[in-house]
Amino acid sequence: MAISVEAILADAQKLVLRLKEHDNSADCLITRTQSLQKQLDAMKQVHLTVHSSVMISISSEWLTDC
Repeated sequence: MAISVEAILADAQKLVLRLKEHDNSADCLITRTQSLQKQLDAMKQVHLTVHSSVMISISSEWLTDC
């Protein structure tokens, strides 16, 4: 079974196109992941701020009640 050079080149071109598509998909996923990580970091910061405020409020209420 002989395979022509043209067939090999055509297959190689298809593979290159698929690799480019996968590379673009990976770049998109990386960008989405980075965005989600930033959102998660912001939510953590809000949580810490609210938690700290609540703890300060509870502490100050406890001190004034004594």
